[in-house]
Amino acid sequence: MFQRAASLLVAAAMTVLGGCADGSFSVQRSAAFPRSGAALSVFGVFKDGRMSPEAWDDLRTRLNPILGATACETAYPEALNASGPELSQAVDDFTRANGVTEDLLELLGPMAKGDLVLLVIMTGRPHASKDATQDSPATPPPPARAGGRRGYQSVGPGRTPGREPEAFEVAASLYSVRAHRSVGAISLRYTGQSKEEALQSFADRLAAELPLASCAGWNADVHVEATKVRKLESE
Repeated sequence: MFQRAASLLVAAAMTVLGGCADGSFSVQRSAAFPRSGAALSVFGVFKDGRMSPEAWDDLRTRLNPILGATACETAYPEALNASGPELSQAVDDFTRANGVTEDLLELLGPMAKGDLVLLVIMTGRPHASKDATQDSPATPPPPARAGGRRGYQSVGPGRTPGREPEAFEVAASLYSVRAHRSVGAISLRYTGQSKEEALQSFADRLAAELPLASCAGWNADVHVEATKVRKLESE
């Protein structure tokens, strides 16, 4: 899973490993990774092969305080819907087929008020307790196209052969609008039973890695043509 564009991690020159009670963290940073005071435009949450407003709702109350906001606007679906239904639908169709790619973020970059775009990627489920019904497995993203694409999924947590599949993995990926590339990722692989514990641990680590970060939001008045998004699919 998330194997389509491993080249995204080339820029992440430094890896820092850490852990929590039922999980482990991996932090990948390039030289452009922000040290403090980053202005972030939150794209949203990519979960089980699609953008998921519901998954953002699970994170919203934990991340808003970190970003100094009572309600941090996301690109998907809020800003894109405000910009126009054609653009919102085009982005929805594209991400279902291709994931969230750097090409897409570059195209939408002028809408971002922040210097960095934050994308959260989730896959898997927390372990079910012995007395609970096991959740159905996550739906993987679509397979890579021939020749590849600058995809964002590889920044997120992936499953490798030999690793136990029943885990909940969450990653925050940072895309630089100015540099037109990914500059780092903060990933958690959680093997416990509590989704709430996993998300809170993830939020705490994000706060530690991005001190004094702020929510910059999006500018829906910046016009991006839906046809340009759809054209990406044919390139």
